[in-house]
Amino acid sequence: MSNASVLFTELLEGKYQKINQMIKEHQEEGLFIDFKEKANANIPGAQNDDKKIYAKALSGFSNADGGILVWGVEARSVNKDEPDVAGEMKPIKHLKKFLTDLNSLVSDAIVPLNTGIQNIAIFINDDPLKDEGFVVSFVPSSEKPPHRAMCKDNKYYTRAGDNFILMEHYMLEDAFGRRQKPKLEFFYKLRKSTNMTLDREGDVYFKVLIGIKNTGKYIATYPGMMLEPKNGVRISYDNLDIHSLNWKNQSEFGKNQFFTGGADNVIHPGTVLEVCSLIPKKEWTISEKIRSFAYNDINIEIEFELFAEGCSSVSGKVSISAEDVEDFLGLTWE
Repeated sequence: MSNASVLFTELLEGKYQKINQMIKEHQEEGLFIDFKEKANANIPGAQNDDKKIYAKALSGFSNADGGILVWGVEARSVNKDEPDVAGEMKPIKHLKKFLTDLNSLVSDAIVPLNTGIQNIAIFINDDPLKDEGFVVSFVPSSEKPPHRAMCKDNKYYTRAGDNFILMEHYMLEDAFGRRQKPKLEFFYKLRKSTNMTLDREGDVYFKVLIGIKNTGKYIATYPGMMLEPKNGVRISYDNLDIHSLNWKNQSEFGKNQFFTGGADNVIHPGTVLEVCSLIPKKEWTISEKIRSFAYNDINIEIEFELFAEGCSSVSGKVSISAEDVEDFLGLTWE
């Protein structure tokens, strides 16, 4: 989860109490948070100055790593060389009208549109009947930069420290280049093994298909995967039934395995490149054991890192629950 998403979630959960906390703790403005007052807190709706502030923030955060804009809080400087901090509540009257205006502006404030933008109202004492309080605008990082601020501004901004700055020419070139990149995701799926049966001794057989999925809009070339089965499964080198990528540094259980591809190993947008299959360790072929694993919350765990030309690597860990394995195998219990 991004820093902006974490801050947004905290405000969603804490609401008015979280606004209070930010002011008491003198929350600093920074890369992911900015505080703004409404041009006139007593006049209903968004005024021209509010629209320009909004467009600038949407552009700046979209072209950086995302962020949140908190409306209705005064930011002030404590020391000359330090960022502004949340200083005082300046709650907005007719809050619902202001929220409606901001929501209506989303599609007009920046070009192209960042579809992940959200605006939420936080009422004083969390009482919507008062129709007074704050608006939090959440802006995720975008896959389609650069975004231009509209509302009579027509400039490109990005976030630097606690300020929105105009993007220079080289920044725009880099941002346009960011559009032409794939987006990699780890793919796995339970599959039937060639001899998948439930025999008289209660043995069961399955495998886990592993692959790289491209959810972006551009092809991925020279793909690679670092794979480490942590618990429950292993790579079967003798019966590796997929040969899309080469494998190196053959290893035992719990060790990294690196799969590499070349220019011919292309992952088109919306498709999956199958890389290998993992087979269960012995204890995961016994139905009674799987039942025990489900009861004790023991999972199959796999760590990974994905690579492709021209994009950042993606790493993480997935867990496949014993309940998922039970459901797939159709195991039932009295």
